[in-house]
Amino acid sequence: MIAQPVISGFMPVFNGEKFLKKSIESVLDQTFRSFELVCVDDSSTDSSYAIMIKYSKIDKRVIVLQKPNGGIVPKSWNFAFPHLRGKFISYMSQDDWMSSDNLELNYKRHLETGASIIVPYLVAYSEHGRNQKIGFDRNLIISGRDAFILSLNWKIHGFCLCDAKLMKSEPFDEGSFNSDEYITRKNFLHSNKVAFS
Repeated sequence: MIAQPVISGFMPVFNGEKFLKKSIESVLDQTFRSFELVCVDDSSTDSSYAIMIKYSKIDKRVIVLQKPNGGIVPKSWNFAFPHLRGKFISYMSQDDWMSSDNLELNYKRHLETGASIIVPYLVAYSEHGRNQKIGFDRNLIISGRDAFILSLNWKIHGFCLCDAKLMKSEPFDEGSFNSDEYITRKNFLHSNKVAFS
C-alpha cells in the first residue's frame, strides 16, 4: 500500500474484460502520480478479476477488492468507501479511459479555484461512431445550485473529481438502481462551487 494518495480512483467492475485493460492502463499512465485505483469486482464470471490482480502486482497503487454480486453500482460504492483514502475521488466505469493529463489538470484546477467538484471535458464514444462531446468553457466557475440544475437533464456529466468528504457524506441507497445519479446531483447541489477543466 502506498502513502495516502491525493486522489482515489474508483472503478466498479462486472464482466468488463473487453475494455478493462485499456481502462486501467489509462489510469496508470497519468502524469499526476499521487493516486490509488480501487477496483471492486462484483464477482465477475469472465477474466476481469484476474486482469485486475495482474495489474495490482505490477503497480501497488491498484487495489483490488471482491464482493458477492450485488447487481448494481451503488452496492459497490458503499463497499469501496472505507477503502478510498484520497482527499478527492474520481469515478470511472470499466469501459472508460482517461487522457493522460486528466487527474493532473483536474487537481490543478481545484488548486486554482478551490472548487469542491471539477468537471473535465468528456467525449462519449459509441460503437456506431456517434460520439457526443460534453464540455464547458474551461475557465467557467458556477455555483453548486447551477450545476445541480444542469444535471437534471445531464447537460453536465457526473464523471468528475469530487471532494471525498462531499462524496462520502451519505451512503448510496442500495434499494434504487439509479441512486448514483441522485448522489451525483446531491453533490453538485451541496458543493461550494463547480469548476471545469
